Amino acid sequence: DIPPRWALFGDYVILVNTPDQPLTIDAAGIVRLLCPRPPRTAALLTGVAGGTLSGTFQVRYTFFEKDADGQLIYETDYSANSNTVTIAAQNLHAAQLDTLPDSTTNGRRLNRTTTGTDTYFEWIDLDNNVGTEISDDTSDAGINTLSAPARGTPPYLTHIAEFRSRLFGVSSDDSDTLRYTEVDERFAWPSDNSFDVPHIGSDDRGITALIPRRDALGIER
Repeated sequence: DIPPRWALFGDYVILVNTPDQPLTIDAAGIVRLLCPRPPRTAALLTGVAGGTLSGTFQVRYTFFEKDADGQLIYETDYSANSNTVTIAAQNLHAAQLDTLPDSTTNGRRLNRTTTGTDTYFEWIDLDNNVGTEISDDTSDAGINTLSAPARGTPPYLTHIAEFRSRLFGVSSDDSDTLRYTEVDERFAWPSDNSFDVPHIGSDDRGITALIPRRDALGIER
């Protein structure tokens, strides 16, 4: 007696409410989690001989899946931050990387700080769901110049709507709050992407419908 609720987002259908986690269905009929859980273990950093990198670093990482054309299907929230390590003319070695069994995940993306900062940048991809360690000595100047993007795991959702290249959703666990994704990233639900809809706590139903219109998203409660 629980009705499924749907939204179209690009080439995907997003299904919520009936399943206990939001799902995506692609044009080939493949069903996936909208976004799996993040890695359970933090990376363990050490320095190993053979490289030229020097500095003080931390790392965090995500699970991801890419299609045959290299397009990102999903990327999870980040792992916890690693230990801090200082190396001199070495490779930075990351071990204890988590895997995600029984999933379509086909890679891990590692982000690292630049020396002397606490800002993370995309560092290196481990293109499998098997290996648990990787080494690299790319300099600070050689890694991605854009800071690591916002990520987040979607909650259980009872309502869903697409509006202006974002997904908007409501969870029964917090029915007064509207959650939304990053632009063009159906899988990225940062916890900061939310706002409360008045009148908070005035009833136990909260938001009851999302109504996309051309110039505005209607919210009913």
